[in-house]
Amino acid sequence: MLAFDVHNSRDLKYNKREDTYNFAGTKDENGLWNDDVFDADGNYRYALTYTGHKDLAFDQGASDSRSTYFEASLNYDRSFGLHRIGGLLLYNQKIYRSSSDNLIGSLPYKQQGLAARATYSWNDRYFFEANLGYNGSENFSQKNVSVSSLHLVLAGLSLMRLGGNLCKKLFLTLKCVIQMA
Repeated sequence: MLAFDVHNSRDLKYNKREDTYNFAGTKDENGLWNDDVFDADGNYRYALTYTGHKDLAFDQGASDSRSTYFEASLNYDRSFGLHRIGGLLLYNQKIYRSSSDNLIGSLPYKQQGLAARATYSWNDRYFFEANLGYNGSENFSQKNVSVSSLHLVLAGLSLMRLGGNLCKKLFLTLKCVIQMA
C-alpha cells in the first residue's frame, strides 16, 4: 500500500487601519475629567496616537505539508490435520514534511517500523502467538533511535457442556511482555 497526501493553504489578508485618537484632556486626583476636555469651539480635544493609511493593504501567506506512507506485508496461513500455523511480516514507513520559516521546522519527520507475528493452534483449542516489533525515528537521539518489543501469548480454550449451554472456559493464559531498549 502506498498513500500520498498533500495539504496546501493560502491566506489572503486585506486590512485598513484608520487614524486612532485619545482624549487630550486631563483628570484630577479623583479621576474626574477637568474642564480642558473641550477646545474653544466646544468640541472634544483629541490626541493622535496612530497615523493610519487611507489605502487598503494586502498581504498573503501560504503553507503546505506532504505525507507519504508506505506499507508492505507478507501473510502465511496453513492448516494441516489438527494443526494451524500462521505468520506475518510487515514493513512500514512514513515521511511527513511541512513548510516552515526556520531550519528545524523544515526537517522532515520520518518513522520506520518492522513487525512480525507467528501463530500456532492445535485443534483450535490451544493457541500460541508471538509478536515482535521494531520501530524507530531519526528524530530521536542516537541512543533512542529505535524501540524493540516482544509479546508472547499462550492460551488454551476448553469447550464444556454445562446444563445444555455451551460454555467457553479460558483455562490458561500466560502473557509476557519484554521491553528491550
